[in-house]
Amino acid sequence: MQNQRLVVAQAGEPVALLCEQDDRSYYSMSWYQHKPGQGLKLMFFSDDANSGDMGKDFTSWTWKRPDVLKSSLSSGSVQSVDSAEYLCTVSLTASRPEHGDGTKPHSESGGSWWFPDHHILYGEQTNGTAD
Repeated sequence: MQNQRLVVAQAGEPVALLCEQDDRSYYSMSWYQHKPGQGLKLMFFSDDANSGDMGKDFTSWTWKRPDVLKSSLSSGSVQSVDSAEYLCTVSLTASRPEHGDGTKPHSESGGSWWFPDHHILYGEQTNGTAD
């Protein structure tokens, strides 16, 4: 379960995304970023609590995984490039997810669960006046 289905943020604002689940047998957890017209990008993979690997393209994000049942991603200062859908998955397997056709991760053994996605929208700040 992911909270906050829609997050609207201005440039420079902090954002935190949370994923929680309730079955300890699904101990692997991954986060993906999806932008329109692109395949999913693996942001973070964890095979247990307090361990994980953040993707090299996501150095502005930090992760926490205090328990097998939950994880979070946060950015202290989002930018327009962060406008995307963010998806959390859990799996029975401990192996890093692979991308079959570039659009959907799959696991060779065990099941996977997809959770509803987060949407982060970047909003241009306006002064509220009309021309």
